[in-house]
Amino acid sequence: MKKLLNLIVLTFIIVILSSCSKQETNNKMNESIPNLIIHTKNGNDITSKENYLDADLRVENANGFSLTIDNMRIRGRGNSTWGYPKKPYRLKFDKDISLLGMKPATDYVLLAEHNDKSLMRNYAAHYLSSYLKLPHSLETNYVNVYLNGNYKGLYLLTEQVAVSKNRLNIDVSEDIDGGFLIELEREFERANSEGIENRDWFRMQNPNPNDRNNEGDPTLYQELYYVVKSPKLKEYDEVVQLNKINYYKNYFKDFEDSVKTNKYSDYIDVDNFIDYFILTELFKQVDIGYSSVFITKDKNEKMQMGPIWDFDISSGNGNYYAYGPKGFWADYNPWFGILIKNKGFEIKYIERFNEVIDLYFEKLINELMDTREIIQTAANRNFDKWGMHLDDGFNPNPIEMLSINNHKEQTDYLINYLIARKDWLLETLNNDGYFGYLGENDEGWS
Repeated sequence: MKKLLNLIVLTFIIVILSSCSKQETNNKMNESIPNLIIHTKNGNDITSKENYLDADLRVENANGFSLTIDNMRIRGRGNSTWGYPKKPYRLKFDKDISLLGMKPATDYVLLAEHNDKSLMRNYAAHYLSSYLKLPHSLETNYVNVYLNGNYKGLYLLTEQVAVSKNRLNIDVSEDIDGGFLIELEREFERANSEGIENRDWFRMQNPNPNDRNNEGDPTLYQELYYVVKSPKLKEYDEVVQLNKINYYKNYFKDFEDSVKTNKYSDYIDVDNFIDYFILTELFKQVDIGYSSVFITKDKNEKMQMGPIWDFDISSGNGNYYAYGPKGFWADYNPWFGILIKNKGFEIKYIERFNEVIDLYFEKLINELMDTREIIQTAANRNFDKWGMHLDDGFNPNPIEMLSINNHKEQTDYLINYLIARKDWLLETLNNDGYFGYLGENDEGWS
């Protein structure tokens, strides 16, 4: 009887210690998320994506590190994401500032991730990109945001895609063949809103992904638009502007023509193109042929794809495209659509795909599981603030995500999707090749 009582007492103590240990762990995890405390001048609300408000910023709870910035600016950002209750923001400083150990710069972004209930798709893509051959991998940090005394939720602090001496450092001279950062846009209205045609943006006829046989039928071409993010051509005279725009157009056209003659390696960093499109295919990123597709070139260097951007609608999230784990998607991009038809490129792509999966996929899954544990408490608090489901405006979540009402299972959905996607891509690429597969894109998990 005495042994039984001792066993009961010992079990009770273990349970208590275990509970305390879990609570202590949860507290430490919660404390590991830094706080960004922002106050706008006079407490004014942020209502514009164009006009900045003066503000001050305090960083707290960052492993003993604190920072106060008295003069910064903040505005809204995003396209469809600006319409959600939880808003994304753009931060701008007067000089290069390092936040949370990130490389110093004047521009940062706070991603709200409101339509991604895992809060991890952008984080996952940027994590994997750090292992790949991209011109620059964006740094990220999770932060709790407080604005004018109000808790706004868990955000992903990251870099603005922009040329910067400490980040994406490329030539911005007025030389005709100087460096550039250009973004693909499919919609005329969005390109036109960036400024003046043939200065701030230009248009081109690109091969249509529907031209599967690469026949060059002019009826299968599409008009696409390219926004010049850097250099800022309005700072140069009209002669320089015109020369540079013509250089961009000719370079793009010569590259497209070179694929048929097998000379494309004269124009592009082939390893970079392969890695970029492996990442976007693995995540089945919806925008790969639409927007948020960045192209860079430094002076005297070949053209590259990247940095990557905008992965919240990917990996099984997005009810308005074929979001399931089966089916190819990256050939929606006009350049990848013609490159992957080249047999030599396809062979290199498949070889590298196998290598990337073998080297990095397990690291990616482990990172997601570890990060989930770190952000769990903060994520639940975020959903207490905003709710797990969207009940107004545009809701891109597919039915599978809408049926999940907790953060852990949302991240399980993401992890299981990536595993299923990886398995399908490996089997199909190695057995059939990219265009040997004759099936349809997968609309769901059926």
